[in-house]
Amino acid sequence: MIVMEYGSLIFAERNSGEKYALPISPLSDKDWDTAIRGVNKYEECAFRYLGEKVNRGLWLGDEYLAYGAQGLLENGNWYGGVRKWKQIPSGWMKASLSDRGDETLDTQGSSFDVVWKDNMRSCVVDSFWRTPHWRSELRHIVFRGEIPDSVNTFQVSMYGDIVEGNPEKDGFHWSDIIRDSKKIWGKDYISSGSGFIFYHRNDPLQWYLTDTELDTDLAWGLGLDIEDYVELLFQTAIS
Repeated sequence: MIVMEYGSLIFAERNSGEKYALPISPLSDKDWDTAIRGVNKYEECAFRYLGEKVNRGLWLGDEYLAYGAQGLLENGNWYGGVRKWKQIPSGWMKASLSDRGDETLDTQGSSFDVVWKDNMRSCVVDSFWRTPHWRSELRHIVFRGEIPDSVNTFQVSMYGDIVEGNPEKDGFHWSDIIRDSKKIWGKDYISSGSGFIFYHRNDPLQWYLTDTELDTDLAWGLGLDIEDYVELLFQTAIS
């Protein structure tokens, strides 16, 4: 890993400055430590499990933290990172480089920690999908759609209302979180978007929102330290 010059990731800079974007810099010491330890663990495991020597850049700007390489996706470069938007309820979003230098925002997580774990998950999947083992199985996920017993899920509408499921039985008052976030953001915000919420039963404030109930890989990281999660990803992916 190489810590790059501040604000020097060209396409991340070009994708900054949107109406609903919020600054994330300076990161808290806790979030910076999470980022560093996650990347170091990924690069160490990539070599230990696959013999892959990885030494990519870690790029911090006013509105993003990203890990990857400078350049266009079409030319074999990519990066994934974290942004924060004025979007209910948390605003912590996973941002990934897409075609022609644009970015895609997808997973929303309860915290920087959760979204950064999803970035490390993407790195692991990227390392494994090129292996003969994965390609022969047409495999593209680590945990084969399973979720741990410690995690539960429910479905929400595009406005964040519960459509199916009862998280309150686990002490997770999702409706209160939506209501409180609207007060914080004021009148001008982006709705959560529809999808499925995965949350940790013993720590419901560890959650993420994704488009499909098949996106279960990140569920295994809820409640885990990021280094333990990255190790678990490699252990499972190689099996």
